[in-house]
Amino acid sequence: MFDERFEVVVHHRGEFTENEWCKYVGGETTHWSCDSDRWSYFEILGSLKEMGYHSIKRLCYCVEMLLHSLNDDRGALNMLHIARHYGEVHMFVVHGVDEAQVEDNIVELEGDAGRPIESGGSSHVVSEFEVLGTKIVV
Repeated sequence: MFDERFEVVVHHRGEFTENEWCKYVGGETTHWSCDSDRWSYFEILGSLKEMGYHSIKRLCYCVEMLLHSLNDDRGALNMLHIARHYGEVHMFVVHGVDEAQVEDNIVELEGDAGRPIESGGSSHVVSEFEVLGTKIVV
């Protein structure tokens, strides 16, 4: 097929203000060069996950200073049409905070009867220090 590319300007790491004029403040912009044959809502989500966004609260795109929610392939197709007409389309990412879940595991540091555990011939030396017994699940 014909390899048509278009540009998406991704605004991320910022937030919308909640005053009289809605404005996206702070953050960064990233430019994507996208293949129109592969463009879809789930491709967008996959690309955002590659950027480190796993918890997305809202996606929207801008058309002539009006924001439209992006929740499906219909919105993704509309973004493609906008990019063809204007040369690019702007997408805004409102993300949540990815919270790590910490699980503590109890590790026995002493052997039987309160004696320290003896290191055997197969033990290893750890440079600096080593933290045992904490598992982080993201």
